[in-house]
Amino acid sequence: MCTVDTSIFGQVWVNPERPFPYVDFNAKDHVCKNFEDIRGWVEVHQIAENVSTDFLNPPEEDGYIYPTLP
Repeated sequence: MCTVDTSIFGQVWVNPERPFPYVDFNAKDHVCKNFEDIRGWVEVHQIAENVSTDFLNPPEEDGYIYPTLP
């Protein structure tokens, strides 16, 4: 049975009036991988507990914000 998918899900900005980040689930080419290998990689590469204060700042004025969820 397939249980691990390492597709990258980027984020897009949605709702120009009140922008918020939303995961773009439109990834293609899903491929199963070894679960324990993925788990080890994630433990080494996971996001730090303390991220910079601008981590989720909305895009600059010339950045694109989707009007609705993709």
